[in-house]
Amino acid sequence: MGGKLSQTLPDPAAVPLFRQAAIPVVIVTGFLGSGKTTLIRDLLTNGGLTDTAIIVSEFGEIGLDHLIVREVGDQIVLLENGCLCCGQSGDLAQALRMLLEESERGGIPPFARVVIETSGLADPLPILQTFLADPLRFSRYRPASIVTVVDAVLGVGILASHDTARRQLALADHVIVTKLDLPAADLRGTTAAISGLTDTGMFHSGRDTLPWQEFFATIPSGIGNVSMEGLQPHSQLYHTRSARIETDLDPVHLSRWIARLTGQHGTEVLRVKGLLPIVGEERPVILQMSRHLVHQHQRLTEWPEARRQGFVTIICDGATPDLPAHLINALDLVCH
Repeated sequence: MGGKLSQTLPDPAAVPLFRQAAIPVVIVTGFLGSGKTTLIRDLLTNGGLTDTAIIVSEFGEIGLDHLIVREVGDQIVLLENGCLCCGQSGDLAQALRMLLEESERGGIPPFARVVIETSGLADPLPILQTFLADPLRFSRYRPASIVTVVDAVLGVGILASHDTARRQLALADHVIVTKLDLPAADLRGTTAAISGLTDTGMFHSGRDTLPWQEFFATIPSGIGNVSMEGLQPHSQLYHTRSARIETDLDPVHLSRWIARLTGQHGTEVLRVKGLLPIVGEERPVILQMSRHLVHQHQRLTEWPEARRQGFVTIICDGATPDLPAHLINALDLVCH
């Protein structure tokens, strides 16, 4: 019987094995306000890669970037109140698993690739090492390239003063220079600052056609350029405060608050972002500031969860621990 049974079994070497191709994951990183979210919006709307899922990680209690991206795509997951490089590998695994489960049950459209937008204070190395250290848990995915965003207005100063920004650049497989359309853009200085830290090739957002397909096809190559030694918790380097805004803001007083912030605290305040209810405005107004640079106000099409409630998040450097709360309290005075 044993001989007869063995003759009916197929040769294992001749049996074709089916395995789904791993989904490539691109990590988009860059310092606070460098233009990561705008870049990802452009990827979804103009890059021809609509079948892309997005995971947004925000440093702060309340997230904004996922709301901006969600205007042009449905496959969005927010990881808020923290940073992926600060021990949130479990959250990342859960988010990636949730994307697969939602796609399989039809809750979101199918996706062929994933973009992780890190917080502006994230070090990409721990995120990348999460994939490499636990290949079984992340078996449906594979790390692709790290794309680092540097803005042409503030990038020179940021690279000179923030080790986080330099580490983000050192790990880059591709560098994208943004905000070249702004009058204060310094392409020559930014290019020199980047070239002094890495020989990675640069692309210019708004001028070059960004080869996203190539970004997803490659694998990380800069992991040997930095180490985990010397990493400090964000709580020691930066301070943040968020607040909900229940009452409409007076536009004149709000303008004065912004002018005071940029005029008196432009070097200490690294990032301000918010969704504001303003007198005379039906739709939510997006506030985005990077140091002294105030971005042109945009508007979401509707209020999240159909509720007219705003919020603001302020991130300052570690030398001014009480400043975020002080500025939040001052904002309360401009309510209508």
